Amino acid sequence: MNRSKTSITSNCQTPFFTHAIPQPSSLLLEPDFREARVGGSRSSFLASLLGALFLPLAFAASAQAQVLYSNQFQTTALSGGTIITNPFPSDPYDSSTKCMRMATASTTVINVSGITASSGVDLELSLQVDTATAGPNFILRPAVFASNGAGGAQNGYGFDLCGVGSGSAYTVHIYKYNNMGLWVNPPTLLATGTIAASVTGEGGVTTSGWNALDFTWSKDGSLRLSLNGAVVLTAVDTQFTPGILATNGLGLWSWNNNANLAIDNLEVTALPVPNGAAALGYTKRVINERPVSFDLAPGRNGNYKWFRGIYYNSTQPPVTDFATVNGLLALSLHGGMVSTPLDFTTGALPLLSGAKGFYVEYQVALSDNNADHWPAVWIEPMEHNLQKSDHYAGDPAGYERWMELDVDEGGFGPGTCSTAISWTGIYPNYVKQQNGNNVSQTSLDRTQWHTYGASYDPITSKVAWWLDGVKIVTASSPDVPAIAAQQHFYLLINNQTQGAGIPYTMYVAAVKAYTLP
Repeated sequence: MNRSKTSITSNCQTPFFTHAIPQPSSLLLEPDFREARVGGSRSSFLASLLGALFLPLAFAASAQAQVLYSNQFQTTALSGGTIITNPFPSDPYDSSTKCMRMATASTTVINVSGITASSGVDLELSLQVDTATAGPNFILRPAVFASNGAGGAQNGYGFDLCGVGSGSAYTVHIYKYNNMGLWVNPPTLLATGTIAASVTGEGGVTTSGWNALDFTWSKDGSLRLSLNGAVVLTAVDTQFTPGILATNGLGLWSWNNNANLAIDNLEVTALPVPNGAAALGYTKRVINERPVSFDLAPGRNGNYKWFRGIYYNSTQPPVTDFATVNGLLALSLHGGMVSTPLDFTTGALPLLSGAKGFYVEYQVALSDNNADHWPAVWIEPMEHNLQKSDHYAGDPAGYERWMELDVDEGGFGPGTCSTAISWTGIYPNYVKQQNGNNVSQTSLDRTQWHTYGASYDPITSKVAWWLDGVKIVTASSPDVPAIAAQQHFYLLINNQTQGAGIPYTMYVAAVKAYTLP
C-alpha cells in the first residue's frame, strides 16, 4: 500500500473472485470494546442508517475478554439501588427495558462481592450513565480494588464524573485508594480534567442518551478514563498490581442532592494478552485504541492519534471518508490513515521499536465480500521517508533498506494475505524479497469481525501472523531483513480497490500493540 507497492507491483497474487455474502443486520459488542457503547446521536442520520444495515454480527470469539462481573439490571439491583424503567430504550448495548437508579438526594455506597481475578491482569470497568435526570449536581465514583483491608479499607484505583453544578463544565478525576474506603473523601488525586458542557459526542457528555464510561487499569500502572469512546484522562501509578478480591471488589459511590442518577450495563473484565504477544513474552501493551473519527488530526501533524493519508501524498483523504457509526470507526473507499504525523514529528501514539520486538493486531470487518475490495492493515518504519532515513552507512548513495510488514490484505485470495517484504534499492527501482506462503487458500468471511495480528522477533528475525488468536504462517530471513531491528514502526489502515472502485465500508473496532515489559 505504500509508494513502492502502488508504483511497482502488488505483494500478493491475482485477486481470487468469490460471490458476495449477504450483509448482516446487527452488531453484538463483546466486553473488550465497551468504549463503542455510546449514548446519544453521534453521527448523521445517514451514517446511523448505514451502520444499522451493514455492521457485522459479532467480534471473533478469540478477542473476547474474561468477564469477571456483569449486571444489566433486568432483575437484580445492587444494595442501595432500585430497578427502574430504562429512560433511554435505545440502549446501544442490550436494548434493555430496565436499569438501576441510585438513591435520590443522598449519598450511596455500593460494594459488589463475588468478583475474582488473578493478580497482574489488565482490568476494565465499564458502565453507562444517565445524566439527564441527575440534574447539575451529582458525583459518580466507581473504583476497582486490588486488595481489601479490615473495616472496608481498600487498595486500588477509580475515577469520578461530577456534574456541572453552577459552572459550565463537568469535571473528571482519577483516584488512588490507599488502605481507605471508597466513601472516604478525598482519596489520593492522580489526575484531573474538565469537559465543557457544550461538548457532546466522543469525549463529551450527552443529556439525551446514555453515556459510556470505561476505566482501564493496566498492570504497567497506566490508568485511562474514556467517555463516549474518547480518552479524556490518563494517569500512571505503580503502587498496586491489578487484581480483584472476592469481597467488596467493585465499589460505586454517588452523591446527588436533587435528582436521580441511573446506571446500566455495569461490567468488570480482565483483558488478556493476545496469544501472538504472549508467545514472545510481549506483555506490555503500548497501544490500545478503539479509534473513532474524533481521533483524527485536522491536518498533517500535531499531538493526535491518527492522521489521514500517507506521507508521500500532498493531499489527504477528505474527512467525509471517515465516520463514527455506532461507536466504531468506519472508513469509506479510499479512506486511509496512519498512526504517526505525516512529517514524522511526534504524535500521540508511540512508534514500535524493532530492537525490542513487537506484536500488533487490528480488529476489522467489511460491509461485504466483493472481490474488488482491497482492505489493508500493515506497518512501516518511519525511517522510510522522503528524507530517506533508511539509508545506512556503507550503502551506495541513495540506497534504501527497510521492512514492510503487511498484517493482512484483502482481495488477493479466498483468505488472508500475510506478507513480509525486504525492500532494497534506489527509488524508484526498488527490489523486493517477500515470503511466498503469504496467501491463504482457506476462505474467510470478511463481513464478520476478525482479529489480524503479526509479531516481529528481532532475535530470530522472524515474523508470525495470527488470525483470531491462531498462528497461521511464519516468515524469516531473507524475507525478514535484519535491518528491521534498527527501525521504528508505525501503523497504517487503508481500504482501497483492486480496480473497479466498488464502494464499501471498512469498520475498525480496535488496534493494539505489545512489546517487552
